Amino acid sequence: MRTDAGRQVQARLADLAERACTELGLEHVATRWQRGRIEVMADHPGGMTIEACEALSRRLEATLDADDFVPGPYVLEVMSPGPRRPLCSMADVHRFVGRRVRVKPLKGRGQAGTGILRAAAEDEFTLRREDGVDMVYRWADVAAAHLQEDRQGGKGTGP
Repeated sequence: MRTDAGRQVQARLADLAERACTELGLEHVATRWQRGRIEVMADHPGGMTIEACEALSRRLEATLDADDFVPGPYVLEVMSPGPRRPLCSMADVHRFVGRRVRVKPLKGRGQAGTGILRAAAEDEFTLRREDGVDMVYRWADVAAAHLQEDRQGGKGTGP
């Protein structure tokens, strides 16, 4: 379990990454800090390029070096979410309605499922499995969710 100090570092890193992404015209997807590794995931509507990752990395390194608030040594990794982009909020769920998604609920909170994201409300969403069964998930019960490619290797868009 993370300490208050650890949560403060995590929150500060996420805020720093969010600001840096905004300044560079990128979308901040997620930031994670664990065991000396800082992972920042960013995206761009036209797709992330190596140059965009490098620019974000340089911007973050300069601020991290100047502020020196991360305890101990660390490795910074800037990455694109790729085709299996994680869904990190209900805003992401709303954004990707119609796409193929894999959902893993918290233990004891339902069944894992893969299918087309059919609808999203304030705090829940509906996933239509390949067998035609609709599964409703509450966001608070989701451990992880991410986009899936369809069986032809492209982005799942649904019917």
